[in-house]
Amino acid sequence: MRQILDRPELAGAKVLGGGDSLDRPVSAVTVAEIPDISRWLSGADFVHGVGRMFVEPDGTLNEDSLLAWVVSLIDANAACLALKTGRYINTVPQSVIDLGNEAGFPIIELPEGAIQADITAVVFRMILEASQEREQKRTKLFTDMVRDLFGPHLLSHDAERIAAYLHHPVVIVDHERNVLGASIEDDDGPSLDEARVAIERTLASGEQISSLAVSDNQYLVRGQIDGGQLVVAGVDYAGEHLGYVAMMGEELTPDEIFFFASLAEVVTVDMSQNVMVENSAMSARREFFAEIAKPEIDLRLASHLASLIGLTTTEQMRAAVIAIDGTGRESGTDVVGDRRLIKKAASYTAQYLRGVLDPSEKFIVCEWERGAGIVFTGERHAPERYRAIVQGIVRGLGSVLRITEARAGIGDASVGIEGIHESAQHAFYAVTCIETFRIPQKVVEYKDLSSYVFLDTALASSANSRTYVEFVLGPLLHQDSDYASELLDTLSAYLDSNASYAGAAKSLHLHVNTVRYRIEKISDLLRVDLASADGRGAIWLAMRLYRILTTQGSWEPDSR
Repeated sequence: MRQILDRPELAGAKVLGGGDSLDRPVSAVTVAEIPDISRWLSGADFVHGVGRMFVEPDGTLNEDSLLAWVVSLIDANAACLALKTGRYINTVPQSVIDLGNEAGFPIIELPEGAIQADITAVVFRMILEASQEREQKRTKLFTDMVRDLFGPHLLSHDAERIAAYLHHPVVIVDHERNVLGASIEDDDGPSLDEARVAIERTLASGEQISSLAVSDNQYLVRGQIDGGQLVVAGVDYAGEHLGYVAMMGEELTPDEIFFFASLAEVVTVDMSQNVMVENSAMSARREFFAEIAKPEIDLRLASHLASLIGLTTTEQMRAAVIAIDGTGRESGTDVVGDRRLIKKAASYTAQYLRGVLDPSEKFIVCEWERGAGIVFTGERHAPERYRAIVQGIVRGLGSVLRITEARAGIGDASVGIEGIHESAQHAFYAVTCIETFRIPQKVVEYKDLSSYVFLDTALASSANSRTYVEFVLGPLLHQDSDYASELLDTLSAYLDSNASYAGAAKSLHLHVNTVRYRIEKISDLLRVDLASADGRGAIWLAMRLYRILTTQGSWEPDSR
């Protein structure tokens, strides 16, 4: 209210009553010219009007009706009443002024010549500017805090650093009220014991202030401590209550409480196993990764999420995905879609990266529907280094979490949101190729897929693929089943050993002359020249397509 009255447009306005309450917040503006306007107020309204409805036909003022109306505004939690006098009401009745003083409700007389539309515009603009300023400040604080909390080294109960953002002392306690972190000393204001008692008292009988909470399920209460105020926010995760974060100060403003509530959302409380609790920042990471995983990306949303999680999109980035779905080695149970195991895999991945990367190297790790997603920022190492890092994660998942079916794809490095989207798509495609073509390597980079990309294109039309296989391998496939299988195995070993009879014989545990005889027989049957590089390439492709079509159950040989 005080800031509004300082505006030039309200110069000459008089505070007739409730002058001690000009620090009341204003969040809406309403022109009030109907008796039941209180029904439509949203709270903290700057109510202004001319009072026409309280003037009788003979020109006299119905003071009782006006007084009852002001009571209804107070009950509706309006911020003030500003009346324009001279047109309908010559002077504001003393009874209304006394009510304003008694209720701490400002009664204001607008300056002569004031235009109501201008008053509405001024107040609305101030509300909008204040809201934008608060949101910008909150976003900056939130982003800075998230970056601090979720960089390569996680924050664990560093109440001093949290307090630096809030400019007020902070105490973190677990669910048993044990102090996990505090930015106060026993000789500086309230002691830790006094803070614990005040937190307990506030939780038991404090005022719940859900209007300043940042989420529907955030528990926020206000109480008193040593002549000042105390605000306590509950910390919960996955349905489990972990503890509380408290902020204290002589007089905490709504903005300060709102900022505290925002940062309390990202405060992580380490209970018994030093495990940081995922929260809204982790949610932003998941949302970001889910967005870049989509074939079509919303650039505005992805950019906003990237800023929230502190991702520097002007540097080179590359994405990697780790799919853990498969069969567990010990239990033999199917782990596809096992959220608990996916969460463990993502947690292990983050822990591993913190151990092998330098503190200056930034990364994000999150869950996706089949495992863990990673975004590396910067290009501090050669691509082979990133492959080695991801290979180490996959090995660790097997040895630590007993996940033996983990597979990983790595995208190329790129810059910007569109670049990391493309890198993520390539990483997902690499995992798909591992599974589709049964690539023996557990970690594959997109740049190394080469012939598999061509295979995938060929498989886009299974009919054309079958026709090609029939053309190249048909004479072999139409032999008696046992003999055909024998020849196909020999041909596969021969190709895999770079057309070496000795190499094929060694892998098949056969005499080299046996392999030589079979290859000669195969050469006689095939329509393409096995002795040429082009012929061997055509046969390799046909063999791959045949294996895939057979595995998929879509092989239908020509009956001719």
